Amino acid sequence: GDAWPGPRPVRPRSEEPATASMATGKAFLASTLQGRQHGESPLEKVFFATVIGAGVALSAWLVVGDGIRWFGLNRRAPVRSTLCLGCATLYWIRVLLTVSYLMARRMPSTEAVSVSTFVAVWTVGATLLASGDVWPHLPDNQLSDWIGVLLVLCGSFLNTASEVQRKWWKDIPKNKGRCYTNGLWSLALHINYFGDVVLFIGWVMVSGTWWMGWLPLLMAYNFAFHQGPELDAYLEKRYKDEFRAWRSQTKYMIPFVW
Repeated sequence: GDAWPGPRPVRPRSEEPATASMATGKAFLASTLQGRQHGESPLEKVFFATVIGAGVALSAWLVVGDGIRWFGLNRRAPVRSTLCLGCATLYWIRVLLTVSYLMARRMPSTEAVSVSTFVAVWTVGATLLASGDVWPHLPDNQLSDWIGVLLVLCGSFLNTASEVQRKWWKDIPKNKGRCYTNGLWSLALHINYFGDVVLFIGWVMVSGTWWMGWLPLLMAYNFAFHQGPELDAYLEKRYKDEFRAWRSQTKYMIPFVW
């Protein structure tokens, strides 16, 4: 059982799956660092998934329905824009899995609104950028497009598979109150954060606009110097020596590197 003395501490968001950890605004970061209570919050989660789904639907209209002309652009890169729509669809599927199965905590309304809006805007924006009619006007169907797709798939796997591994392990009664350090989590303390960074590096590559590279860089900075250290402090307080032993023999965020 859980040996934590006194009232059970609320579980912080960062111990649960990062539903949209790419959002790095002040409001999102503030809510991330707060403790969270377990609960359903079905309306917030439905709203969250619906807004992101609306962004994917709008992206599909831009690509499949030729709605991109409504923005005064031409679809000069049909392969790239289709790949970008695929990235958005995969992300939405992962969101549905997270809010319906992986996320045990409550989702505050501020997070549901701010993060879902951010993701929806990025989803549509990336699809527009991938049209090939936006500077730097890269030719369609380049090797970089497919490398980006590979990174999206790898990052999605690292993020979601690690969360699934942890949930399955924690669902075993004898593991209640213990720190999960096996599987993908043996590669890095914050392997899920690393997965998100890899995912968005790939998504930016698929969009065909290198100047959007600031987005995954900002995410990496946020994870390494804000969300990560805050989570570390909580885990050390909750799991004590178990966490310290894990930290002493495990890379921080980038497997085999750092």
